[in-house]
Amino acid sequence: MCNALGSLDEFSMEKMDNDKLRRFHDFLENASYSKFFVWLEVGTYALRTSFDAAPLFFESGMKSEEYQVCFFLKRCGNDPVVASMLSTQLLVGQIDGNPLDDLLQKMNAEYVPKLLGENDWPDGVRKEFQANLNKFMATITEESQQAKGRTYLYIPEETITDTHTACKDKDLLQRLESTVIYWTR
Repeated sequence: MCNALGSLDEFSMEKMDNDKLRRFHDFLENASYSKFFVWLEVGTYALRTSFDAAPLFFESGMKSEEYQVCFFLKRCGNDPVVASMLSTQLLVGQIDGNPLDDLLQKMNAEYVPKLLGENDWPDGVRKEFQANLNKFMATITEESQQAKGRTYLYIPEETITDTHTACKDKDLLQRLESTVIYWTR
């Protein structure tokens, strides 16, 4: 937990009082808690926690670049977490800045390449997943850029080594056509 919290600007161990440690312990042990959020309050830098949700930066008066939240999610729903299996039972992460921009950056850098590289899925599942992933990425790309007053069109990650073969690949053509249709809506 401390490694994850150490990435929050202005964090120090002195802010981890017994109440915060007890709340984190409750999260690990209590089956009714599946998520835990930690953040520093803007201005006071007081450490805050929640079992429900992180603060919404646009409702709290903070600037998006000041927004930092560390989150802990139980992978196995509401099962108690065992100390020796923390890395397999918890998903730990941080949101830096605007949550939509952070999601877009993480999707482009980590998840999309891994998901598109997955070749063990049945053909129908893989095709449907790729189509929906492209729609999702187009949507978050557009929304993220629109909030900044910019127009940016999402171009799907496709590996095309031979254009003649690519022209005959109906699935590839359908994915690219769907993207162009999305742009023109």
